[in-house]
Amino acid sequence: MKCFFLADSFLIVSFLNGNSFSISNSLPNDLQSASNVFAKSVEVFGLRVLSTNAVSDAKVLHTANVLAEYLDNDENGSVDQPSVLSKLMG
Repeated sequence: MKCFFLADSFLIVSFLNGNSFSISNSLPNDLQSASNVFAKSVEVFGLRVLSTNAVSDAKVLHTANVLAEYLDNDENGSVDQPSVLSKLMG
């Protein structure tokens, strides 16, 4: 696991199971209204995993990895069933 410090946020990158996910301690602009509850976010194939500060970074990265493996079971970097991703994205 590598850590990077950015000007306004703390970024952690996970390289578990060949996936590269980063935790941002600032929410994307379109989710700022939820910043009173959520403090961390990770993007997985366009889906967002959100968590509070009470959740450890390891658990957030684990969740991102489980979601990625669910969507890309053969781990080739592409979603196996785009219709599933489409339904999850609403």
